[in-house]
Amino acid sequence: MSPGSPLSTTVTAPLSGARALTPLQRAALEGDFETVVCELVLKGADVNEKCSLPNQNNDLVEGVTPLYLAAQSGNSEMCRLLLRRGADARLCSLVIRTGERFTPADVALTRGYVRLWWRLRRSAKSPNKSKVMAEAMRRQASVPEP
Repeated sequence: MSPGSPLSTTVTAPLSGARALTPLQRAALEGDFETVVCELVLKGADVNEKCSLPNQNNDLVEGVTPLYLAAQSGNSEMCRLLLRRGADARLCSLVIRTGERFTPADVALTRGYVRLWWRLRRSAKSPNKSKVMAEAMRRQASVPEP
């Protein structure tokens, strides 16, 4: 099974309303490094905070983290900062309608960011025994190493 199509992994960010992003999530998506460092992470923002957003197919994706958003935009520096501050590269997001699960590494790969995919894959700590991690690791193992 492939890690998914860019349409199923690419989330869109509403500006306001029930699904609005937190300041950290928006900064991670937009690559606003200064805001993330100065205003959010150093003040204790949760680098693993999850939200639910629609993807480009308008399917709801649950469990979207700042690391997922930074990986989606291919921002290696933002990913590095979030990982240093404790972001968990093993956390999976779920497309509700299809049941597809994606790690930040999967998202980077579907967008063509192979070096970032490799870094995120290596950053994932020892595998969790949960079904979510088993599926994510199985998908990643089927992709050849660079």
